[in-house]
Amino acid sequence: MSFVLRLFLFFFFITSIIAWFILDKSLKTLDDSVRTSAEEVMVDSANFIAELVSQNVIEGEIQLHQIHNLIPAYLERRLNAEIYSVMKTKPDMQVYITDKNGQVLYDSTGQSEGEDFSRWNDVILTLKGDYGARTSIIDEISDQLEDDPLKALYIGAPVIHQNEIVGVVTVSKGLAYLEPFMDSATEQMQRFVLFVVGAMVFFSMFMTWWLSRSMRKLGNYADLLGSRQEVPAPRLRESEFAKLADAMQRMKVELEDKEYIENYLHSVAHELKSPLTSLSASAELLSENKDPQQQSKLANNISQSSERMNLLVERMLNLASVERQRELDNIQEIDLPTIITRLVKDRSKRLETLEISIKTEALEQQTITGDSVLLEQAIANLLDNAIEFSPSGSSISICSLMENDQYTISIDDNGPGIPDYAQEKIFERFYSLPRPDNQQRSTGLGLSFVNEVMKLHKGKAELKNRAGQGTSASISWPLLQATTCN
Repeated sequence: MSFVLRLFLFFFFITSIIAWFILDKSLKTLDDSVRTSAEEVMVDSANFIAELVSQNVIEGEIQLHQIHNLIPAYLERRLNAEIYSVMKTKPDMQVYITDKNGQVLYDSTGQSEGEDFSRWNDVILTLKGDYGARTSIIDEISDQLEDDPLKALYIGAPVIHQNEIVGVVTVSKGLAYLEPFMDSATEQMQRFVLFVVGAMVFFSMFMTWWLSRSMRKLGNYADLLGSRQEVPAPRLRESEFAKLADAMQRMKVELEDKEYIENYLHSVAHELKSPLTSLSASAELLSENKDPQQQSKLANNISQSSERMNLLVERMLNLASVERQRELDNIQEIDLPTIITRLVKDRSKRLETLEISIKTEALEQQTITGDSVLLEQAIANLLDNAIEFSPSGSSISICSLMENDQYTISIDDNGPGIPDYAQEKIFERFYSLPRPDNQQRSTGLGLSFVNEVMKLHKGKAELKNRAGQGTSASISWPLLQATTCN
């Protein structure tokens, strides 16, 4: 069972328990409230009738001639009262009157006249001056014939004559008459509880979706981190999940730093091994060889190895600086034609020696933004690559294009192109192809540096073979918001 399903079932179980508890307590409270309300009305009715009876007491004896006319007329009345969706068509309270000894003088049902009711609480307590009330079975037959016998609520009120209690008026109401009101209220309560349950189930689903969404974001983020993709930490509203995402981001950075240092040291050691071996061998042979010509050649090897190591260290430091940079610190407007003109001028002697011409196309002044130092170094690397792979007497073209706020610079040469086996490795650190003229290799860090510079500019670097002959190297990046101005 998935965690999301377990979470939903947990919320559903909790909401169901709460709904059942609310319904159970509400129904009990409703039953008590209906009975209490009915009892309160019956108290008023009993005392009202008792006061009427008190007006018909002569010498301590209750006169019933008026009651014999009043109560039957009351019971015969036809009603048309709709009380909260329950239709009431006739009165349902019964009345009996006892004397001061508890003997029934009058019974509206005609069943108990002459009986001794002094044992009942509604009579005995009222005669004592207390509140008299009871809930009893209506008759013994119903008790014997039914599992749930019919019950009635009995409320007594004193008949007072000359400050003495001379009798008791009791009104009774069968609890069955209250059931329609209780059923109606129960139905409404059930509908309300069902609505609450539905709302809580929806809330449970929403909370489950909300939490699972955050967990899915964290899971996807962890997967992307595991695949070494550069992705920002997800924005989560839950502070606990947000802290976890930040902790994962910090852990990723720390692990990357550790791995980077290890790879960096391994790469430096591996790349320095070859020139150091050559340097050591040349130095050893130099000390043993007395031939001036050979000594000059060995000294030249030592000089070249030292120069290669210096170049390697310098480019490694530049690349390391770019690779560890998370974002651009200095974005400004750049005068591209000036930069390219300067780069070409700096290489004029070399270009003249190799008889290579430079053609600049579409380099009109356009507003571009970025880190001018890094972009100049990136363009310089691409230009140097093009010069090294161009045959003598050929030409190199440089062009630029602005389209949909995306700026592109292309440098095309007429060299041998990129072999198929090198297509996917061309931007890897230390990967280098032999130069056509002398078969020597570079440090293999230039294109890797260009690629990292483009990543910082949220752009990309590409090298692809041109139709016919040669290579087209390009860098493209979007128009960025300048942070400093020249």
